[in-house]
Amino acid sequence: MQQGNNCCQEKKECCEKAKATFEQMDSNKDGFVSFQELITFMEQSECKGKDCCKEQAKATFDKFDADHNGLLDFKEFCEMMKEIHHQKEEKCCGEKKECCEKAKATFEQIDSNKDGFVSFQELITFMEQSECKGKDCCKEQAKATFDKFDADHNGLLDFKEFCEMMKEIHHQKEQQCCQEKKECCQKK
Repeated sequence: MQQGNNCCQEKKECCEKAKATFEQMDSNKDGFVSFQELITFMEQSECKGKDCCKEQAKATFDKFDADHNGLLDFKEFCEMMKEIHHQKEEKCCGEKKECCEKAKATFEQIDSNKDGFVSFQELITFMEQSECKGKDCCKEQAKATFDKFDADHNGLLDFKEFCEMMKEIHHQKEQQCCQEKKECCQKK
């Protein structure tokens, strides 16, 4: 019974978000979303600083404009959003699979003694041979990060712990990259 209530709650929240987004896009408040309203919304939100493909957006818009009047009513809009969400999920699953495969290959490369774990020394040796060549690597910072993800405090990272550490490192690199891009754009 509880699971059914959660599902209903999720559907209700999703419907409320869709309605809010629809109303936000419908800038002239006529109860429809035109292609121009869609493009304007995209440019002001998710596509800021990205190269949005208007041709692809137009093809998607036209696909869900069932009565071909150049406008999406709420039902047509919801169908379009479901399709977009589904495509994003498929892309995300593909990226996760590729990322997992890369993580596994990296883990196996670092695990030089092939015991199924990565020791701190194996990590440092790998870093010195790859990304840190010619750079001033901070072993103290690496040790602190390693220890943070060594959940059972045995001095070794299993694959799950290694993946968690790599996710955090990747996230930090993305944040740094975004900050650098932001600073670069402000200079222009």
